[in-house]
Amino acid sequence: MSLALAGNLASAAAQWLGLLLLARWTTPQAVGEYALALAICGPVILFANLQLSGLQSTDARSGFSFDQYVALRLVTTAAAFVVIVAATVVFGLALHAREVVAVLAFGRCCEAVSDAVYGALMRRSRFARVSRSLVTNAVLSAAGFSLCAFFTRDARWAAAGWSAGSCVTLGFVNLPAAIDVHLADRAGTGAAPVSLLHGFTHPRELTRLAAFALPMGVISMLLSLQANVPQYVINHFLGSSAVGVFALLSYPFLAGNIAVTAMGQAAAPQFANALEHDDAPAFRRVLALTMTGGAALGVAAVLAAWLFGERLLSIVYSAEYARYAALLTTIAAATAVRYACLPVGVAAAAVWTGVSWAGLQGAAIALLCTSVVEGVIWVRIAAQGITSVGSAPAPVPLPLT
Repeated sequence: MSLALAGNLASAAAQWLGLLLLARWTTPQAVGEYALALAICGPVILFANLQLSGLQSTDARSGFSFDQYVALRLVTTAAAFVVIVAATVVFGLALHAREVVAVLAFGRCCEAVSDAVYGALMRRSRFARVSRSLVTNAVLSAAGFSLCAFFTRDARWAAAGWSAGSCVTLGFVNLPAAIDVHLADRAGTGAAPVSLLHGFTHPRELTRLAAFALPMGVISMLLSLQANVPQYVINHFLGSSAVGVFALLSYPFLAGNIAVTAMGQAAAPQFANALEHDDAPAFRRVLALTMTGGAALGVAAVLAAWLFGERLLSIVYSAEYARYAALLTTIAAATAVRYACLPVGVAAAAVWTGVSWAGLQGAAIALLCTSVVEGVIWVRIAAQGITSVGSAPAPVPLPLT
């Protein structure tokens, strides 16, 4: 768990570093174009991933072969690239912004294919190799991004640098790992790189796997949309420069999201054990500890934004962004509620209303209101779970992380 967390934190840090460097070396519009590209690619790629790496890592009975997981991932990733490019036309983005999205989408697709390899490695308890690959991808992508951004001051080339790092990681780190796994599973099936595509010869199995994984893909997409819908709406009402400002202020809290998610994943077996043994007090204790930990992290974020926001923005980004200290505090408050309640959902209507009412500050207030509503919903679900321990035969839904 700690190795996977380290890898995910490295990936998040690399993406934030990219936004930070663009803020220092380019214009808010360039930052906004890149942030919007991330927002467009994210939900589509996560839906296309179908959480296959998670399915692989828990497929104790080996219901599907590794090459079938690879084949399905290649199909969905190709479809995702087409959808992302089409979305830039639907959104009516300018040619320059469409190019940024398309170039970044190529790199995200490389990362999606690598993710299929991570599932196979985790299934075989090779977590260190997964972590090393994630860190390698983060370092190479950040380095490529930084060099291209510094010498060109262009978001398109910066995105190309990021994608180049992801492509190199796939070709020189994860493809050899995939070959090793495949050779171990299917010794003597022929040339390993070619036989990796053997899964395409079983279309019925691919269809069955896709149907089985579809709900998890939908959930992942909704979680990503929750984070990215504000940027779509902001772009519509206020333009790409405003998207850049909002993304810069929101992205530092992603590390907290990852930490809280890891905390929820660690607590999930304890929730399940309490339900299995009809132990309501244990259920309450785990819930209280989880929410307290998230709330403490959220309070720390709000205090830091409130007390030091203006100075931090000036130091980390530039003096130009210091005037958004109040916006940073509002975003921190919205994030704090989410940390405490581990909610899931999409709030397009609330964000749309907020942006049209008060611009970026309205978007942040809408996120805060949405987080409060989501928190109430999930606390009520958990409360129902507590009261039904020992009385309901069916499993009780728990907050998703």
